[in-house]
Amino acid sequence: MARGVQTLACSQTPDAIEATCAIGEGIAGTRSFIDGNRRTAFGTLNVALTANGLKLETRPCDAACFVVNLASRRVHVEEFRDTVRKRIVPDTPIHPRIRDESIVPRPSFIP
Repeated sequence: MARGVQTLACSQTPDAIEATCAIGEGIAGTRSFIDGNRRTAFGTLNVALTANGLKLETRPCDAACFVVNLASRRVHVEEFRDTVRKRIVPDTPIHPRIRDESIVPRPSFIP
């Protein structure tokens, strides 16, 4: 997870897509878990993109093949980032008010 923060801190032109890809690459390539590294990498990529108002538009079989190739180092990191950038589209919220700040609960402080 620190790769995303490092990417934002050290990049000349930091953006959410680059940081999201760095997190996905880190999870897919480091074998952090006994099982499910590629699924976790893809899920994390989707969650981070959704949190930034974006979504990855691709067929499930293409996405699975690409993440498998990334994890096995058959796809270079730059190619992965370029492919993700090409397939990003704005995400529309399920409900129109879902991104409205007025429905976000504000912390209440008790004096």
